[in-house]
Formats: sequence, structure tokens, C-alpha cells
Amino acid sequence: MDKDSTHTSWVNTIVSSQNNPAHVYSIKIIGSNHTKPSVYNSVFTKVASASTFGEIIYESRLACDHLARLGIYKSITLSLDAPALKDNLNRLHEVDVIVSVEERPRLYAKTGTEIGNNEGNMVASLNLRNVFGKAESLETNLTYGVETNLPLLDPSVKYLTSQSGSSFQFKFNKPINVDPNRSIEVGGFKTKRNLELNSSHDEKIHGITATYKMSNTRFGDHQLKYGAFWRHIHNISDKASWSVRKDAGHSLKSSISHEFLHDSRNDHLLPSKGSYIRTNEEFSGLGGDVSFIKGEFEGQKIFSLPAGFNLSTSLRFGALLPWKDFENSRSRINDKFFLGGPLTIRGFKQNGIGPKDGNDIIGGDTYWAAGLSLFTPLPYLSDNIKGHIFINSGNLKNINPEISRSQNFLNLIQTPSVSCGLGLAVKFSIMRLEMNYCTPVVVSKNDGLKTGLNFGIGQWKLANEIKQMADEASPNSPSKALSPRTAAGLRRRQQAKPVTSRAPGPSSSTNLKMYTDDSPGIKV
Repeated sequence: MDKDSTHTSWVNTIVSSQNNPAHVYSIKIIGSNHTKPSVYNSVFTKVASASTFGEIIYESRLACDHLARLGIYKSITLSLDAPALKDNLNRLHEVDVIVSVEERPRLYAKTGTEIGNNEGNMVASLNLRNVFGKAESLETNLTYGVETNLPLLDPSVKYLTSQSGSSFQFKFNKPINVDPNRSIEVGGFKTKRNLELNSSHDEKIHGITATYKMSNTRFGDHQLKYGAFWRHIHNISDKASWSVRKDAGHSLKSSISHEFLHDSRNDHLLPSKGSYIRTNEEFSGLGGDVSFIKGEFEGQKIFSLPAGFNLSTSLRFGALLPWKDFENSRSRINDKFFLGGPLTIRGFKQNGIGPKDGNDIIGGDTYWAAGLSLFTPLPYLSDNIKGHIFINSGNLKNINPEISRSQNFLNLIQTPSVSCGLGLAVKFSIMRLEMNYCTPVVVSKNDGLKTGLNFGIGQWKLANEIKQMADEASPNSPSKALSPRTAAGLRRRQQAKPVTSRAPGPSSSTNLKMYTDDSPGIKV
């Protein structure tokens, strides 16, 4: 039997005998320049212990998917080959696993603009991937924002000259045990916010955070975070209300928070089915001079209807409660909730619902908001453009310690603000644009109305874009059929030197080795 017939026999064996015994002779990583060998030793442990052809292929695909979700590879190709041994005729059940990788650039920078409600931002970012060779990342961001509607309200203000805020942020993320679903992130930031338009003051915040992240758990994603924040309310306007003035100055918040996220929607921007749940709980008072318990819930359910129609229901609510002295404690303006605008309750100004003191919007301690939307297909237009009919309602109140909690709850739900309207929803690559004609139906005396044509822009988080990029770079899903595809023109692998210590896992006659090689093998 010559060399070619030996390869042909080996190929036929692996295709038709997935349940037959087989062992991994070596694992070869091609194209890895910056990633440490210990990463591959950890990821491919189960591959080394596989005992059948089917297990080898399945575990190899899982391992490649694991690598892809680390976000440091541009492409990953998995192949199988026969070992080049002197007694190869008797080694049909020995397998070389070959993984060809192309790493993403370690250093990359980007600039751009973000246009949101009432403001536009210029963004610059400098990022470093795979910092120490174990999928760590270091990210820095600089943002400069300008008010987009202030020149319309004050003709003396020129466009692009009224600063709405600026921020600088850095984050260092490290996966735990090279697991993309478990990571620790530490960071720091400095922000400046111009709130003179609605609340007659500016605010500076300096903060440090430490976060433990768990993703792709049975029920969803979790984040446990500790943060210390030095806040400074300053530059108080001459016309500022007493509610703003009494919170002026410095405050130190030390808090621990937990966030849970479950998202099964088929599209984050314009979904046609699925559900979304997010909860956030925060406990402040671990030092500093700010103490409260804060909780928030947000949920959405989308129903797919016949003929391309979709019905979307949403509900969100939250509460901010003092925990040391309920009778005498008060909440600060920079901890409260705000409500109103095209992303919460359409037909009202941004943060236009809830308590005010003079002309200042001061926020509230409890809120709820609900929405019902019908998305309709439009003839001759793309599925990314939908007709939109909606009704929104909600309320925002401060807690009155002089009355019972049940009475506070009744005050919150008995007098909602309500609006309805219709328009268009257009999906772009990273944002959704809404153009709606809104009519407030039920209002209170403090509400800021925005009747008529309204525009709203919603943007999906950059973290989810990065995750999607990593998913697209992964090989075929391990849940698919495990039949390998035979590659034409198999070449005998070249002599190579091992680049790692011997990895754990059995082999029929020798310890497992990890190599650098350029052999294509059999792609699976």
C-alpha cells in the first residue's frame, strides 16, 4: 500500500466511522504570534482526551468556537490530518488536529460621531487586544459632546459651540481561566455633564469600578460591580431652584450593584419575535455620604403576527429608597430617575415627565412606563422599514415619607401621562431611527409636551457588536452534523518543532504534542 492509498483509506475511515476508536496524536496551531501556549493547552484539553473520531471532531469544533469568542482572532480554520510516522500503515486511528488562526491586530484606533436625542458626540477610541497573550484587552475612550437643540432655544448660541459634556474612560478586561464567559474588568473614568438646559447646573464625576462578568449562563448574563464615585455639582445658574442648590457641592458614593440580562430577541434594533429582560439592583452606603437602595426592571415581549405584522409590549419600573433613615433621608438629584422622550414615552420632551421645581427638572424616586406598539410591513419596501402605531404611558413621582407606602404607590399609578401616535421605524446597521407623529392624550401640569413630528434614535451597545464580530469569525456550529469534508490535494506535513510543553491527554502510543505547522489536513 503506497502513501496516497494510505491517506485515502484514512479519509474514508474518518468519514464513515465516527464511533470507531481514535486518539489525538498532536495538536498543531498555525499562525499564532502573540497568544501564549497555555491558552491552547487549556482550551484543547478535552480534545486531547477524546476517544472516537466523532468526539475528536465535536470537541475540536467546541474548542475553536471557544477561541473565536475570545475576540482576538480574525479567522479560525479547523483541519484533521494523519500523523507522518514511519509505521503509518498501522496508525490509521491516530489523528493530528490542525488549527490555523489569523489574529486580529493588537493595536487599533477609531473615531466617529454619535447623534442622539438633544446632543451629538465626537468619539475617539484607542484599544489594545491580547495585551499579555491571554486574551486581555485594554480600552480607552474619549468623548466630546455638544448640544444640538440649544441654538434653537437661544439664538445667541452658535451651533457646535455649546458643550453638553465630555468624558474619558479606560477599562482593562481579563478572562478568567481563558473563559470568554467569565471575566474581571477594572476601570476608571472622568466625566463632565452640562445639565444647564434642564436642571441649571453642571456635574463632574470621577470614578473607579471593578466588575465580575458572567455571560451565557442558563438564564442570561450577570454583572456584579463595585464602584466608588466622587461627584461634584457646580456651576449653579443664578435662576436655579432650591432643589438644585441644596444638592450642590461634593458627594462620595460607594456602591455595589448587580445587573441581569436575558435577551432572546431575533434582532436587537427591530425585532419580530422574542423577549428581553433586564434588572439592576444597587446598594449604596459602603462608605461615603450617599446611602440608598435602588432597583430597576425593564422587559419587552414581541409577538409575531400573520402577514408580517409584529406586536411589541414593554414595561419598565424602578424605585429609589433610603435605607438608613427613611423618615429623614432624602435622595439627591444625581441619583434619581428621569422619564420622557422618544426612547421612553414618546410625545413628551426629554426628561419632561415628573417633578419640577420652577423651571428645573429634578427627577423622581419611583417610576413606571409601559408601551404597546404594532409594527406593520410596507409594500415594496425593505423589511428594515416598518410602519409604527403606538400608545405609551407612565409616571414619575417622589416618595412622600409623610404618607403610607400604599398611598405612595396609588399616587404613582393613578395619574399616568399617556400619548399615542404613528410613524415609521427604520433599521440601520447600528441604530434605529423613528419618525413619529405624537399626540399626548393625558398630561399633568408639570409635563413638557412635544406634540407633532418627533425623531428618536436608539443605538445598540458596542459590546454586542464586538460579540457578534467574534461569533461571525467562529467555525461552523458544533451542533451541526459532524461529517467532515474531504480537502483535495492532501499534502504530507512538513517537519515541525513543538512550541509548547506536552499537553495533558492520552494517546495510543505517545504523549500529545502541540506543533506549529502549515499542513491543511482535512477541514471539518
